[in-house]
Amino acid sequence: MKKFRFLLAALLAIGLALALTPGLAVTAQASFKVGYSAAGLIAVEDAGGEVIIVDSQNDIAKQIADIEDLLSQGINFLAVNPVDEAGIVPAIEAANAANVPVVTLDRASAGGNVAAHITFDNYRAGYDAGIYIAEQNGGVGKVAQLEGAAGTSVARERGQGFRDAIAKYPDMEVVFEQPTDWGTDQGLSATEDLLVAYPDVVGIWAHADSIIMGAVEALEAAGANDKVVTVGMGMFAGGPEAIKAGRLDASWELFPAQLGTVAGEAVVRLAAGEPVEPVINTPMDFVMGENIDAYLK
Repeated sequence: MKKFRFLLAALLAIGLALALTPGLAVTAQASFKVGYSAAGLIAVEDAGGEVIIVDSQNDIAKQIADIEDLLSQGINFLAVNPVDEAGIVPAIEAANAANVPVVTLDRASAGGNVAAHITFDNYRAGYDAGIYIAEQNGGVGKVAQLEGAAGTSVARERGQGFRDAIAKYPDMEVVFEQPTDWGTDQGLSATEDLLVAYPDVVGIWAHADSIIMGAVEALEAAGANDKVVTVGMGMFAGGPEAIKAGRLDASWELFPAQLGTVAGEAVVRLAAGEPVEPVINTPMDFVMGENIDAYLK
């Protein structure tokens, strides 16, 4: 196969550490992102490609500047996890103008021409979480959701899925929604506010395990964790261990390495002139106490 250069740009919105990008700290959320960036690296290099990885540090201005710099280096492909769905559009359009095919990972772009979007079924994640919480409560009660970052496609899709699920139950209501920027501390403080306003809440869906673990901490401090069904996403940040210990009810295993592998394979197919589906959802499993042992690492 013809050798090509492949840019995996701004794979995450927070710290990333890989051999190719020294000097950056790995956080709990970053460990999830490292999983798919490493897998994407392997998939492309195995096909004879060269990979450049940069980190946006959750800064859309830096992400755009990084992409502009890398386009000037003559890359052939761009894969990016946008910090901001709308803010990334000028960078996507710049890649289009340079005839550089774009693959987005996890989060989508609001505009520009994207050859393939590799993601999870975020709507289903929110919907099934809502159904689970509703059924665990007999279809009755007030529920809340703690969102990820405002302005991202994943937060919007996970949020809408949850609302649509709860809407199927006439005796249930979503009474509280708040962005947390994926943070544990923000999840904790949001849940403290939730408990003040709605002490009778019966369920919380959080868009990431990093968020739900903050919620669990707040619930435990209030002596309410056994009264509230909690669901997270990602199986990281202590989520798996909390399910095993009975502190967290459920989460989604997202197999991040598969996300990276599929993205890398999509670039390889594009390099070979082969067709690629415009949207590819990678597998995910719903994990509860009953099946947690199969997912503990």
